[in-house]
Amino acid sequence: MDNLLIKTMPAKAENFKTLQKSCLHMAQWAPQSCVNKNIGGMEQWAKDLKIVDDKILSCDWYHSTWQFLRLVNMVAVPDWYPFYVDAILEVLLENPNAKVFISACADYGMLAKLHEAMEEYQFKTGQKSNPQITIADICLTPLQNAKWYADNSSIKLETLVCDNIILGNFPESEFDLIITDEFLSVIKDDLKQAVVDKWKYLLKPGGCVVTTAMEGEPTTPEKREFYAQKARRLIGQNPHLFPTNFKQEDFEKVIQQTEKFASLHTRHMIRNREQLTHLFRNFDYLQMDPVETPGECVNPTFSYQIVAKLEM
Repeated sequence: MDNLLIKTMPAKAENFKTLQKSCLHMAQWAPQSCVNKNIGGMEQWAKDLKIVDDKILSCDWYHSTWQFLRLVNMVAVPDWYPFYVDAILEVLLENPNAKVFISACADYGMLAKLHEAMEEYQFKTGQKSNPQITIADICLTPLQNAKWYADNSSIKLETLVCDNIILGNFPESEFDLIITDEFLSVIKDDLKQAVVDKWKYLLKPGGCVVTTAMEGEPTTPEKREFYAQKARRLIGQNPHLFPTNFKQEDFEKVIQQTEKFASLHTRHMIRNREQLTHLFRNFDYLQMDPVETPGECVNPTFSYQIVAKLEM
């Protein structure tokens, strides 16, 4: 199974080389750009359960490690989902200048899918698309990463640090397309409806949300230990996947970071299809296609590929 998972990495060699370069940048940026928060972020649950000190609220543990785990395919990323490019392309074919909102990001991964759709649009039409792109996140680090990717891909975008996507001061009916990967699996159940309602509020008539959500059980201590052990094994077995200048002490540091990641990272999984249907009940059109993915703590995992639209 582990060897099979490694083979599901991005198909284009240049994409993987970009990831190898990017993970070094993220590791450098995170200690400087991930700041302590009064509330929120992926570490908030750990504060609520008194697993960490109230003052330890920086997401450095997450953003400095995320892309190293991408190298061994152990975190959910847009590359797991085959529908993103087609769903985004459908919007661009109707409106090549669409206003696009990436609603939270771990790194440049979602932007890369938009970029693929832009390239596919040019291949199909012979013309360039020019979407107006805004990315918002609670932390500066992933926005720096997205900006780095954009600068290297000649993409224009606006980035916005937003303490709370629900309460963020965004204009109503602003966007033609909202895309985000697994965001509903990150936030707690009591906030999921508010996020979906906010997406609807931000869409223009005829606009759509394209996203994914994993179905599963709570993240238990046993799953955390399984995850940490598996990460250690895959990192040790696949040094060739890491940057060529990596030394033994670099691998040891990544393994230490991974153990902390496993102890803090959690998912608030979707319980079932009925929960998703209820969350998106105020949209005029809803398509939810289940797809098997490599999974994080449980292998494989079933997720939903979601397209939710409003009428014109």
